[in-house]
Amino acid sequence: MYGVMDSVIVGNFLGDQALASVGATTAIFELIVGFALGIGAGLSIIVARYYGARNYQMVKRATAASLIIGLIISLMIMVIGHFGLKPLLKGLNTPAEILTRPLTISILF
Repeated sequence: MYGVMDSVIVGNFLGDQALASVGATTAIFELIVGFALGIGAGLSIIVARYYGARNYQMVKRATAASLIIGLIISLMIMVIGHFGLKPLLKGLNTPAEILTRPLTISILF
């Protein structure tokens, strides 16, 4: 639904070039979101195992560790995305006229 609404808003208000920019970054966006969801699911398994064992002290520790790990991974994704998006799009043979537009357009919607 996010992608559909993004396309509708950008296509109607910002034009064809902006919509092409959104299309070029959608797969990368979905890859990053899927990676983050996978890490979150894995961390929740650890918390659930301690909760199932009724080891509430370890539930607290695992939850705190999960939050810290999530923050660190979020910062890493942000830095890698900031510096690596344009080279990645060039490697995917994105047309030059799309690369000249601001690459953060899909984040706004």
